[in-house]
Amino acid sequence: MEPPSTSTAQEWLRGWTLTYIPNEKEAERLAQRLHSHLEMRGLQDLRLSDEVRSKLEAVLGTARDESARSPAAVVEEILTDYLSPEIARAAAGPLAFRNLNRGERTLEVEVEQDLPPALAAMIEKIIRPKITDDGVARIQTMYDRVGPEGLRRWLLNTN
Repeated sequence: MEPPSTSTAQEWLRGWTLTYIPNEKEAERLAQRLHSHLEMRGLQDLRLSDEVRSKLEAVLGTARDESARSPAAVVEEILTDYLSPEIARAAAGPLAFRNLNRGERTLEVEVEQDLPPALAAMIEKIIRPKITDDGVARIQTMYDRVGPEGLRRWLLNTN
């Protein structure tokens, strides 16, 4: 998906975030944060030429980029620092869903859908600090007790 045709960089950023984040409120929040970076550099009214669009796409990326990753892939990469690849794979989707699609500030993203590198990096920054030694130990214990499917169910149903 490509953001719709726009006339300013701010409008392009808004379209870009709405393309990948279904929750309009959270997409707007991210677009505003990205636009504030333009404002700090005096570029708030930057007209969207082909050159500017290309530069924005190069910086933020698209879901078709070679380095695009799904939220589940991001979580799996983090978990493999602590757990076996099999356990990390089993836990990745449910943990991505819990962290991104529950609560007050849900993104409503598909956890298996590739996202642009900039969003994947943002998701990594959100989730990595939430992975604790205690949490990893509980995941290992549950996997040992109930296997991969039981672990997925447990992760989705645990508060």
